[in-house]
This record gives sequence, C-alpha cells and structure tokens, in this order.
Amino acid sequence: MKGYKTKDIMTPGYEMPTTREGLEAVYRTLAKTADQRLVRLEQAAARGGDTNPYANVKEWAYKRGMRDISEWSGADAMRFNVAPPTQLVDLEAKIEDIKTFLSLKTSSIAGIKETFKDRADSLNEKFPGLGFKWDDMAEYFDSDLAEEMDKNYGSQTKFLVLAELRKNKKKILRGIEKSKKINIKVPDKMVEGFVKETIADFGPQVAEYLKKVK
Repeated sequence: MKGYKTKDIMTPGYEMPTTREGLEAVYRTLAKTADQRLVRLEQAAARGGDTNPYANVKEWAYKRGMRDISEWSGADAMRFNVAPPTQLVDLEAKIEDIKTFLSLKTSSIAGIKETFKDRADSLNEKFPGLGFKWDDMAEYFDSDLAEEMDKNYGSQTKFLVLAELRKNKKKILRGIEKSKKINIKVPDKMVEGFVKETIADFGPQVAEYLKKVK
C-alpha cells in the first residue's frame, strides 16, 4: 500500500485516494500527526510558572481540535487517532476536520512562535513603545476582538488602541465587570460592547489617544 506523509497531504491541490483503504491510511497519518501536536501543546501549557509563555496555548487551535474530537468520539475523548468512522462520508469529514486543525498556526509550538513572534517584533519595531509579546499577538489574533477592531479602525490605529487598552486593561475591565478575571480576551458576548462602547466611555486616555491617531 502506498505510504502517505502529512506534508504531502496538506499540500494545496493534493488528490485524496479514492479507496477506503487509501483514505484510512491518510486518516491514520494525519491523526497521528495531530495527536503529537496535541501532546506537545499540553506539555508546553503544563510547564508552569507565571512567566510560562505557553500558558494559553490550549485556548487556540487546541480548543478547536478538542471540540472536534469530542464531537466525533464523545466528551471524554482526548485524541483524533481512534477507530476510523464506519461510513465513508464520515471518514472523509473527519479527515477534513483534522486537516483544519493541522492548518492552524497555533496547532504547533513552531507555528505559534514563527507567526506571532514575527508579528510582535515587526510591530514593536514599527511602533516603538508598544511592547507586544508574541503571546499577546497570538491571543489577540485568535479572538473576536481582532475582527471587531478591523471593522472599526485602520491597521495602524487598531494596534495603538490595543496597546492603550493593554496598559489600562485593569481599570477598564474592572469598570465593565468586577468579578471577571482580568484579561484582554473578554468573553465573546462582551466583545462588541467592549470595542464600540468601552473605548469611548471608559478611560479618558483611550479616547484622547484615538483623537491623536485618527
């Protein structure tokens, strides 16, 4: 039987095998790679310490992967590589779910560092004083806040606003909901109000900053 490699399968335009045997081989190849990534993300998140730069890696692609796993194999399942679905259409669908997970930059430590460290370095160089870390960028681009900021502000302004929010986030979020854990990645239901109302209504520094950069 033909051997398969994850890199080849993930290449755009790759033609999937048409036989059940071939599809199962593809499935096993991708599932093993995906599970290896899950393990590495778990290990990175478990390193402990307040300065662990990987403390939040399970909030990104990992969360998406675990959601898909639970939908396929039940709430207690932890890995992709289990017995393949019986129905061919389900097998093909699960393969696509695994491919989606593997395509996400935050599914691997290397992808996380490469993508978001470069972005942070570039922004810090372009806008001295922002002080973004790569995990700040990963959390931001993974959130709905990024989409809302894109709708409301230009590329330069949104990062300046985000920087100002970072500096004042304790004061701002405390004013929104005192009982919530302070974190720039607020719950989805708060995102729209957070961007459209909070920036205008909370923190005179933010409003003043917006006037300067518009």
